[in-house]
Amino acid sequence: MNEQRNIFLEHKRTMLEIARANHVDTSVAANLACQMAREALAGKPVSYSTEGVEDFMTWAGEVENLTKAEIAAQMAEYNRAASQAIINGKPWSLED
Repeated sequence: MNEQRNIFLEHKRTMLEIARANHVDTSVAANLACQMAREALAGKPVSYSTEGVEDFMTWAGEVENLTKAEIAAQMAEYNRAASQAIINGKPWSLED
C-alpha cells in the first residue's frame, strides 16, 4: 500500500454524499461506506441509502483491495482530518 494514499480522503465527496443520504455525520458515513461496499461486493443489497451518491462502486472497488488494518488506519486518518477541519472552522461540506 502506498502510505501517502488514503482512499477515504480521495473519495471525500462520496463520504459526504453517503452522510447526506443517510443523515449521519462524516465519521459514521465512513463506517457505513465500508459496510455498504462489503455488501455490494458480495452481491447483496446495501443496507443504507446510496441516493445521490456518485462513484459508489468506484469507492467499493478501492475498498476491496485493502486489508482491515489498512482500512482502519485510513479511516482514523480521515476522521482526524475531518475533526481538524471542524476545529479550524472549516467543516467539510458538499459545497466545498
